[in-house]
Amino acid sequence: MRRENNKAKIIWAAFIGFIMISSVFGVMFYGFTSPEEKLDYKGTVFTRINNGFTTQINKKQVPFSYFPSDVEELDIDREAITRIKNTAEVDMTYDLDNKYSQQIALIQYNIEPILADFFNIYIRKGFTANNSYNIPIIDCSQSTKNVPVLYFKESNTTRVYLEDNCIIAEASKGNEFLKISDRILYGMFNIIE
Repeated sequence: MRRENNKAKIIWAAFIGFIMISSVFGVMFYGFTSPEEKLDYKGTVFTRINNGFTTQINKKQVPFSYFPSDVEELDIDREAITRIKNTAEVDMTYDLDNKYSQQIALIQYNIEPILADFFNIYIRKGFTANNSYNIPIIDCSQSTKNVPVLYFKESNTTRVYLEDNCIIAEASKGNEFLKISDRILYGMFNIIE
């Protein structure tokens, strides 16, 4: 009787081991796939992806961190979006000691190919003061109607506004800068009016 008990335990352990190993291989080869979730925003179809959303514009996929309804209420001057959209170059800058510098650098990295591919806009990046990285000094005093400066600035509020020819994007948290970036792009693509 004891021998039959041990045999049953061995078979049961082998079965559980087989299930566990099969599960690992299943995940390795097929991943954690789930059906793609499609969402509609005023006639534009978005697909939810791991780190945000994507939509097809001019036969190309464009990624966003936030869904349009998550950013449509941001305080943003429509003229700022128009200035960016109707120029050949935008100079982007921020303070070297900005505590959200990683998020801002990520925005610059992500937005550059989108502006180049869809709007033929060149991005020049800089800091507002001398730096050891040999990166240009760019501040609002250099902003013109033809080459606006987009200045990412820490603030207690989240908003985008024009001051003379300078576009100032203020945010109180790092993820708010990501929201601003998405909101600007949604405006440029006329997804949000």
